[in-house]
Amino acid sequence: MSGQITKHADMAEKFWFALYTKPRNEFKAAKQLEAVDVEYYLPTIVKISQWSDRKKKINEPLLRGYIFIFSNEKERILSLEQQAIVRCICQRGRPARIPEWQI
Repeated sequence: MSGQITKHADMAEKFWFALYTKPRNEFKAAKQLEAVDVEYYLPTIVKISQWSDRKKKINEPLLRGYIFIFSNEKERILSLEQQAIVRCICQRGRPARIPEWQI
């Protein structure tokens, strides 16, 4: 992931969170998050699928059913309201924060 993240004085601290998506809706979830200006990360891999008459390169999610967001609490709640998002990954009943180095 490239680019810089800037912090504003009035912006709450941001953290990485993992969200479950509906089955095979990772790209749809990414579009919905982009539409509401929530920063996300969807790791993908290019696979070559072969049929009897052709080969095709297909961009697939590396981790099926997951998308990662970099957000504050308000943006996290907003992301959970999107149709393709099911829920946030939790640890001990609270949204699990993922350290930057693990992303």
